[in-house]
Amino acid sequence: MQVLLSDSIAANDWPIARDVVDYLGIEVPDPEDDSEVLGDFEMLADQGVSEFDMEQIAGDPDEDSDQLVHQLVDLMRLSGPFERAIN
Repeated sequence: MQVLLSDSIAANDWPIARDVVDYLGIEVPDPEDDSEVLGDFEMLADQGVSEFDMEQIAGDPDEDSDQLVHQLVDLMRLSGPFERAIN
């Protein structure tokens, strides 16, 4: 199983985020700490998304989630099918 959590602080409020932290064997971070991206940054490497790209995308707190998904889809070269599926 491969997991990635873009906001470690979310483990304080969201059960699925807590499950990821538990799976990774990490203590739930203090809500006052800075958030971290945790998990397997290579989970989409076989789809053309490098570890560096995944870390940059998952760690971008200023971008909307739909834009982040579009970035991933572009890197995986699936823009055409993705656009047809969402429209």
